[in-house]
Amino acid sequence: MKLYQIVEIAGKFNHAGSKATSDVAEIAEKIGFIPLRLHMNTTAGTMLAKLERQFGYWQDWRNITEMIEDDSLVLLQHPFHYPQLTREASLKYLKEKKTCQVYISDT
Repeated sequence: MKLYQIVEIAGKFNHAGSKATSDVAEIAEKIGFIPLRLHMNTTAGTMLAKLERQFGYWQDWRNITEMIEDDSLVLLQHPFHYPQLTREASLKYLKEKKTCQVYISDT
């Protein structure tokens, strides 16, 4: 069984909320979790920026679900900073089709 962690990366948009996420990601990596990253490219509130953000999340989630092996353990940090329309479907796919165990850490 492989160990993976899904980590939201806020890029240069650092704030106090990202410190706890970074700490958990660092500790999890030290104990053997492979980090898989979701990238948030912008915090802008325009419709175009929101669409770009969702498209980026869709690409990242698609890549993540392809990389994770069947019967793996997946650590997911919560809360995410922005809504991701594809997150729920991706997690359902990992649980049902790839028979992964998904654990959610509240940071």
